[in-house]
Formats: sequence, structure tokens, C-alpha cells
Amino acid sequence: MRRSRLGAFEMFERSALISIFLTQFFSFYKEQFSPLAGLLLHLLILVAVRFVMEQERVAARQATPQRPSTSVTSRWAAPAANS
Repeated sequence: MRRSRLGAFEMFERSALISIFLTQFFSFYKEQFSPLAGLLLHLLILVAVRFVMEQERVAARQATPQRPSTSVTSRWAAPAANS
């Protein structure tokens, strides 16, 4: 479930970037100052989506059970010879 939500947020992030780089570019080309409010809104949305994505990743990492790390070499290593 979390993976599908994260995937949806990634697609939303891509659409926000496309909107910023394509739509806003041509808006600024046509009208030089008035699209500034739209650009700021799109940047705010992009920051919010990235924040939510990071929260989803943290929650996914915490939900994944951690396996204890055991070193194979220490388990099979020969005992040290004491002189």
C-alpha cells in the first residue's frame, strides 16, 4: 500500500516539474511578471510533495523489520592462539 502511495507522489512530483519547466516557461515568455504567482504556487506544491514523499519513505523504513547483522567471518573464524 505504501509503495503505491509513494509511486503516486512521485508521479505528482513529475507533473509539477513538467508544469514548472514547460508551462511556466511559456507563461513568462508571453507575460513577463504576472505568472510569478503561479510559479510560486507550483514551487510550494513541489516542496510539499517532496516533504510528504520523504515522510512516506521514513514510515516505510520503520515498518520494515530489521534483521540483526551477523558477521559470517566471526562465526567461522578459527580461535586465536594464545602464547
